[in-house]
Amino acid sequence: MDATRHAALRGLDIDEMWEVLHRDWMRIEGATGNTAGVRKAIARLQRVSRTYDISLEPLTERMIDLVLSESPLQVPVRQPTSNVDYF
Repeated sequence: MDATRHAALRGLDIDEMWEVLHRDWMRIEGATGNTAGVRKAIARLQRVSRTYDISLEPLTERMIDLVLSESPLQVPVRQPTSNVDYF
């Protein structure tokens, strides 16, 4: 998961407004049981949202609810089989 986490964070360094990567980061931290990491990912996304005065996508809102409420093993992992963004 470290390589996956690194890739998501690297992408966010390039484009901090990319919500898909924020969701990926939350998913990674949730899947590994890193509650502090989940909260850090959410805080960064909320900061970006306020800075650019943008609303979060409904999918992102649902992801936040999911990673804050579910156990790590229940956080779904997006399957890279198509261009559709799962959560």
